[in-house]
Amino acid sequence: MTLPQLPNKRAPARKKAHTAKSSGPDMLVDDRMIWLSHIATSLAHEIGNPLQSIRGCLDLSLEDSALSPASREYLGLACAEIDRLSELLIRLREFYDTNAPEQSDVDFATLLGSTDSPRE
Repeated sequence: MTLPQLPNKRAPARKKAHTAKSSGPDMLVDDRMIWLSHIATSLAHEIGNPLQSIRGCLDLSLEDSALSPASREYLGLACAEIDRLSELLIRLREFYDTNAPEQSDVDFATLLGSTDSPRE
């Protein structure tokens, strides 16, 4: 089975995977993981677009002053669920994004101590 060719958006990650291992089954696994990251990121993006449209429509519906309290509650629940799905998609994209900067803890005292004090 051959995998479809995808845009070479993550060329640095692919090159890194190929240089880290010589050849054989391990390289095939690396290539499949890179391919999977492309698919997961693209799928998350494509699912997110209509979710945001639905969220916008629900927001407009909530502006209707003639809405009953029960309808307002149901629309609010729908908005909350869409927000939850959107957050999940963001985390999925971040997990598979090999170009994302690494995050680390920051000691603010050290960070603030290294800045210049304001001049008078």
